[in-house]
Amino acid sequence: MRVLIIYTADVKRTQTKPDLSLGDFTMHIEEAFLSEIDAEELWVRISENVRRFEKLEDKDLMQLIIYPLTFIEREEKQIAIQRAIELVDEIRNENQRIFALKGLLVFCDKVILMEDADKIRRMLMLTKVEQIIEKEKQDAIAENTKKVTTSVTASVTDGIAKNLLRSGSSPEYVAQNTGLSIDYIMKLNLTE
Repeated sequence: MRVLIIYTADVKRTQTKPDLSLGDFTMHIEEAFLSEIDAEELWVRISENVRRFEKLEDKDLMQLIIYPLTFIEREEKQIAIQRAIELVDEIRNENQRIFALKGLLVFCDKVILMEDADKIRRMLMLTKVEQIIEKEKQDAIAENTKKVTTSVTASVTDGIAKNLLRSGSSPEYVAQNTGLSIDYIMKLNLTE
């Protein structure tokens, strides 16, 4: 069994024991210390990638999610959470944006302010609302396209039928070549 523990910045390597003895069984724990991450370098690199509209690597997404926990002081963590939320909002890839927002909620659950958590929830809901609106928009476009296509097709077919009738073609011939009914063609012929 492999266990990984990620320690926030307020825990240093000297404060932990990577081996846990349980009688005859000793478990070795893989440890990751956020105190050893250069938060400023991480922020600059990831924010530049986001602002260049580059798709983030999975590693970058995870680092963005844990970024607020690389700070020791609670106030610094709050500022970092707010910065991260603002940056996540700029991510163009919707799946990555949703993943990062959910990740911030989960990883920062012990330190995030209620208003920041609510902001993330609203952003996630907005994403769902945007999806619904986009689907409705696409459905409306498809419906309008269908109506316009039907109208244009009918108009063109009527024009062809009228031209055939003007050139002396019989209503039966016109019906056979346009798919229109003879009754409809007779009405067209009367309006000519």
